Amino acid sequence: MQKIFELFSNVFRHSQSELGIFCSGQFYPKNEQFNFTIVDGGVGIPHNVNSYLKDEFKNNKGMLSLRRFNKKSDEDTIDWAMKEGHSTTGKGGLGLALLEELILKSHGTLEIVSNQGHYRIKNGKKELKELTDSFEGTVISIGLNTNIDKYYFLKGEKNENRN
Repeated sequence: MQKIFELFSNVFRHSQSELGIFCSGQFYPKNEQFNFTIVDGGVGIPHNVNSYLKDEFKNNKGMLSLRRFNKKSDEDTIDWAMKEGHSTTGKGGLGLALLEELILKSHGTLEIVSNQGHYRIKNGKKELKELTDSFEGTVISIGLNTNIDKYYFLKGEKNENRN
């Protein structure tokens, strides 16, 4: 649950949405499934990642380099944000990586749409693609299995018996 709350914190911190965020969820006890979606009308992951990477490029290369910063595609920025240690604040960068790990271990689903980028995990497979239409902001939809007979230990958590 801590990682889910961290997801909300990240949306507030990074989206720059003037409208705030919207969240909707539904529990399906017979299917042992909890689905929820977080939506913001902010600047989007591609804007944040490309701005951060451009600043890092300038800081590391300065004006001495003749190379240009190559902007990442929308789907590549989402993929970048999913990697452990990647953060547009320069610290942290564990939240989305742990969310991905949880989804894969629990056989859940994850879909992220930001601008024209689409990232999906379904049936244990990751997929990235560019959408023809753009959503200005970010949508994160999560499907979690709630089978209480299963326990998932994420990186850094102790693997000890729990009651």
